Amino acid sequence: AKKMTKAEICEACGAEPNYFSATIKILVNAGIVRSEKGQNGGYEFIGDPTKLTFYNVYSLYQKPFDITMCLVGNHLCSEEDMRECVCKKTVARAMGAMEREMSKTTLKELLEVKQLAVIKRHNDKYGK
Repeated sequence: AKKMTKAEICEACGAEPNYFSATIKILVNAGIVRSEKGQNGGYEFIGDPTKLTFYNVYSLYQKPFDITMCLVGNHLCSEEDMRECVCKKTVARAMGAMEREMSKTTLKELLEVKQLAVIKRHNDKYGK
């Protein structure tokens, strides 16, 4: 994998350097990215980007939706309530569908130059 500097990565996707630092730290701690300091330092992906999915990365940043909390009241649902509740079943199906769809896109696809250009255009349009 090619090592890239913080500046190169920020330029490629239009990321704000301060935001990038917090984001990359999570990837380093998860063992997805290796960080090397110094003059020849930079960041590089570890492993095979065709095996990691968008969902693998997304789930590092986004906590799962807590479906044990009642959606219409302020209490925890019992196991019986969770088995019978139409709201819970609907949310669980939606979350499953989201995970399945996000798992179809690999990290390799997300890192393609064309996709980085889309991200950069979005960040430029809506601010960083």
